[in-house]
Amino acid sequence: MTESARFYYISFGLAALTLLGTLYIGLLPALLAGLLIYQIVEFGARILVGVGFIPSTGKLILLLGVALLFVAVFSVGLNAVVSQISDGQESFTVLMQKMSDVVMTGQNYLPLWTQQYLPANIEEWQVEAGTWLRENAREFGLFGKEVGIFIAQIIIGAIIGGMIAIKPGFQNVNGPLGKSLSERVGFV
Repeated sequence: MTESARFYYISFGLAALTLLGTLYIGLLPALLAGLLIYQIVEFGARILVGVGFIPSTGKLILLLGVALLFVAVFSVGLNAVVSQISDGQESFTVLMQKMSDVVMTGQNYLPLWTQQYLPANIEEWQVEAGTWLRENAREFGLFGKEVGIFIAQIIIGAIIGGMIAIKPGFQNVNGPLGKSLSERVGFV
């Protein structure tokens, strides 16, 4: 086996280990966000160069636009979630009232022995729901934590992807392994 073939296989092994490590550690959202931002900036910069922009200026403009779009989408989404929970026809309070109405209507059709297990009015529904929420608060906390970690990974991955798109450090690689690894990544 020649030396270049050996480095070729070593680079494949290192690339595979890196991808498996990314999956094992749980950084796939960060990797995908970084790659997406990098590709958007690179592709858009090529288009802007064709229009007459300097490549570095086009990359900065695109990165700023993507960042503003991300912040706008995140803000609108957060606002929609908060307003859905607190206001409108499908808020938590309205949901509790509808559940109470359904139970009150359903009590007319249920046998008498089942009525002792159902709350009688909206106040009892709220007490029962509060008790259930307190008992399951840990699960809700874990869900919130996981969502927060996911969003943080996406933000950090996007920042790293943007930094690499603006100033890649892999253009001047030395040595046969470095060249072979840059071929695996596709930046040659």
